[in-house]
Amino acid sequence: MTIQRDKRLSYAVLVLPALIIYLAVVAFPTIFSILLSLTNYNGGLIFGNPDIQFVGFKSYIWMFTEPSRNFYTALGNNMLIVAVSVFGQIPLGFILAYILSRKLIKHGNSLFQTMIYLPNVISPIIIGVLFNAIIYGRNSVLMEVRRMFNPNAVFTLNTAPMVPVLIVILWMFTGFT
Repeated sequence: MTIQRDKRLSYAVLVLPALIIYLAVVAFPTIFSILLSLTNYNGGLIFGNPDIQFVGFKSYIWMFTEPSRNFYTALGNNMLIVAVSVFGQIPLGFILAYILSRKLIKHGNSLFQTMIYLPNVISPIIIGVLFNAIIYGRNSVLMEVRRMFNPNAVFTLNTAPMVPVLIVILWMFTGFT
């Protein structure tokens, strides 16, 4: 009987730290966020609204019925990011991994491994500045090449503003896969 009790006690001792961390990092913030979403809380821990009132699903109803449709634009942009991640990064990552693992590149295999993984260790701020300066900026290299062929060319992203973001996400996280 004591062996069984000691076994249960050892299971509890081993599981308890992980359970405490899970509750503190995942469960409590999730439940707290859901409860806050049902109030008129406006943010701010110190200077926030001290008179927090329960408003129910009023915020959710407004989110789905607002005239400017910002929620649906944000949802669509997130779906594009998910699509690029699932259908772009994963297959491209597997192809690159296959090429490198089968040593289809005879010379400089470790150089290519480094080049593929390098965007993961560069700060996203640096990547944003680089892509703006080299590719997407008003006076970028891409714009200058485009002006060589069409001097009146103006680089605008009004039609598809998510395309540059998706390209950067694809380039930046494919090496991790």
